[in-house]
Amino acid sequence: MNSNITKPRFQFKIRIALYFFGGLICTPSEVFSQTNTGKTLSKVSSDQIHKPEWLNKEIEIEDRISEFLKHGTKYSEIRLKGTPIPVTLPPQLRLDRPSPMPRGRFTGRVIKIGNFYQFMVTTMELLPSEREELAQKVAELSPTNAQKRLELASWAESLATRYKDASLKQSVSQLRSEAYRILGTQEDQPGTPPGSSAIEAAREAKKAGSDPVIIHGLAHLGLRKAFAKLEDQTGLETLSKEVAELLPDSTRRQLGELKPDTIEQYRKDPLKIYIEAGSADRRLLDRLLMVETLEKGLMVAVVNHPDKIELFMKTAQNAIPEKPELANSIRDRGLLKLVETSDKLRRDDLIKLVNQVRDKFGQAELARKLARKWLDSRQATQLAEGDTEGRFSLSQDYLALLGDKRSAAALLRECLTLDPDMKKAADLLAELGWKKDGDRWIDPDESSSPPSVASSSVATPPKPGEELPRLPGGRVTEPPPASSGAPQSLVGLTQAQITSKFGMPEHKSRMLTQGQLHEQWYFDTPGGRQVVQFVKKSVRSEPTVKAIYQLAK
Repeated sequence: MNSNITKPRFQFKIRIALYFFGGLICTPSEVFSQTNTGKTLSKVSSDQIHKPEWLNKEIEIEDRISEFLKHGTKYSEIRLKGTPIPVTLPPQLRLDRPSPMPRGRFTGRVIKIGNFYQFMVTTMELLPSEREELAQKVAELSPTNAQKRLELASWAESLATRYKDASLKQSVSQLRSEAYRILGTQEDQPGTPPGSSAIEAAREAKKAGSDPVIIHGLAHLGLRKAFAKLEDQTGLETLSKEVAELLPDSTRRQLGELKPDTIEQYRKDPLKIYIEAGSADRRLLDRLLMVETLEKGLMVAVVNHPDKIELFMKTAQNAIPEKPELANSIRDRGLLKLVETSDKLRRDDLIKLVNQVRDKFGQAELARKLARKWLDSRQATQLAEGDTEGRFSLSQDYLALLGDKRSAAALLRECLTLDPDMKKAADLLAELGWKKDGDRWIDPDESSSPPSVASSSVATPPKPGEELPRLPGGRVTEPPPASSGAPQSLVGLTQAQITSKFGMPEHKSRMLTQGQLHEQWYFDTPGGRQVVQFVKKSVRSEPTVKAIYQLAK
């Protein structure tokens, strides 16, 4: 045997290597394969072997076999799909029968005789189809080896493109989808945002032109992980852009409706349910993710910027028309936030807000609550002990914003206590119906003077079978103490202690009498208005409960 011809070696599985010819089994000596000679050969595409740089050089080519040609008693020539140059077999490699193997790997030299080329074979290996080889190599991989699957997909894709093999292309698509699914279901790397692995896998699959179903399924998996964790406005805005980028159908309203159990299962396993869903349900799932992302983002945004309620309402109406009730939910969330922060507003901003809430949003009661919270906050925190002008201005605001004559009158009486000659306070108090009796001003709604300390130091006892009046939070007011003194009396408690027991009052009023500051807190109860009266005996002392009494409705 020629020294350039390697010793034949059997390299095929039984299904590949054994084939029948006229009832006879071919022996292994009829198939020669390349062994490792320690020599590195250049691998050249079969359609390039005619180039001058490869002439008379030992190279390796691999191609699909077009036909076997017989000369004499043996098959000594092979035609390949990718080149017109014939592949000539030496005597020891010639075949008795054509091989069923569809591919071959050959080493040898290209020679030129006149104007004709020939590839003179030194070794050859007949191979199964690319699909069979691909399946065999994938079967040998571990279930988590995504990278090797992508490498095999690239190899098979080049062949599928070269031979315009639709079946092989389908195998490539399935293998890529499998690889990206492995990548997308891996745990996120430490320090990366939730859902990063799946979102990145979806993007890579999109670049590779993978199956849109797997691209969108991975996007759902990653985006829902991100959605579950995000609470900040900027993050949710960015997420909505990613949803639009990866799921184009999410930006359009879709016809139809998802079944409740489909939505429930989708939230538990978005990738699985999305892949198994029909095309119509997939579009609805795309839209569902966008709607939920926008809704959550708008709810967060209106809390951060409650002064932009109208803008967010319009955004909801335009972007999510299938949820008309969302605009009202955004309005209510924003208004509640405004109530929480209204005491920090300037007077002009407060008046503007009250008018907006009442007139534009039709929330008259909420507008009153906003005004009262702001006014009570100013009365409790911004009035100095001798500030008559501040009290007079605040009394006017109580009248203008709430029509609250009683609170205004209490502030006017404080003005006159501090400055008996303050004419504008006396005139306004008279306009409210109060009458002066000596040094005292008489409340037109009371037939007698306010309860004395002796008569008002206890709550009005309930009638037999009547439920005790309740303060905010559901707490029952203390039963009237006996003459010997009851152990549970509120008398003597500080304002902080009352607040911790019953919360903040609905309304407060103050009055300065004989050098002592009297303050009354009003709690609305089912039986009427519960009044807790405090007294501050000196500048340095802390107000404490002096009396408790009930005003009937």
